[in-house]
Amino acid sequence: MATRIQVTSRVNLQQMAYVNYGGEKVTFNGTVQRYQNLDNVSYAYQRLPQLTLTYNDEWKGFKTQTGAQYVNFQAMDGMINAPSGSRLSFYPSVSYPMKNAYGYVTPKVGVQTIQYSLSNNTPFGYSQEYNQLNRTLPIVSLDSGMYFDRETSLFDNTYTHTLEPRAYYVYIPYKDQSKIPIFDTSLNTLNQNSIFYENQFSGDDRLNNANQMTLALTSRLIDSETGIERLSGTLGQRFYFEDQKVTLPYTTNSTRKSSDILAGFTARLSSRLNLDTFWQYDPDRGNMERNNFLLRYNPEPGKSFSFGYRYTANTLEQIDTAAQWPLGAGWYGISRLNYSIRD
Repeated sequence: MATRIQVTSRVNLQQMAYVNYGGEKVTFNGTVQRYQNLDNVSYAYQRLPQLTLTYNDEWKGFKTQTGAQYVNFQAMDGMINAPSGSRLSFYPSVSYPMKNAYGYVTPKVGVQTIQYSLSNNTPFGYSQEYNQLNRTLPIVSLDSGMYFDRETSLFDNTYTHTLEPRAYYVYIPYKDQSKIPIFDTSLNTLNQNSIFYENQFSGDDRLNNANQMTLALTSRLIDSETGIERLSGTLGQRFYFEDQKVTLPYTTNSTRKSSDILAGFTARLSSRLNLDTFWQYDPDRGNMERNNFLLRYNPEPGKSFSFGYRYTANTLEQIDTAAQWPLGAGWYGISRLNYSIRD
């Protein structure tokens, strides 16, 4: 279910009220969200209201999940010729996890249904309004993984070394969605979590077609005596068996056969020193798309120092340092420096 608005920034002052309920099987969220615009340029859709209900249950090894959401999207004053209206989404699914000590296999089947009741919806490339729209698509996935481990010795310490391959297949048939407006939907940032999502879009206004397999390999080094994970590395990539035809407005189909390669590495070098790194590499163009590095030093509570480096191709390259240290008599010194290498 969609839980975020696509266009928000500091020029829109948010007014929001919400209520939440969380039970053993049922969760509910109700939200009313308004904005006051300050620059008459950047606008956001208001949710008046958004109601989200989820239900989870189990029966003889089967796991069922049902999600339902109603949102009334209203354009702000100043959004000229922008569509408004309601979206009702319903997504029941059933899975059957099969696990043992060496791995798991989880088949899953679901159907997502979306209904729109709109006003002023004249999509890009069309000459008439389309105010009553719907979309129903099946979603089929198969998630599987294995676990291997062995004992090894390094620097007079004993560790458990693991290898954890994972394969995740998703099939969703194609359906033209170009008449559906964009209220709260954008393309997910590719990372080690989103590469295993069914839908590459956040929000319900788009559901990608999919005939794809994600392959990943994780390896860990765990201290056998303490159980602390000292090292962890993950390498993953998604492979497409058909073109990506579902797009956002003003974008084109993707004919790529594979995604960027993702790699992450974490190290707990000591009880005080931790390292986190992430790389995103485009094999088609031979470019490094993203690179993040963070070194953190925490000798004790209240004392910390961090040094970070962030790079996104054609967008940013920054160094970020932060520190907190006690000065005495209940006083602390806090500092942060963010420096742009590109500017």
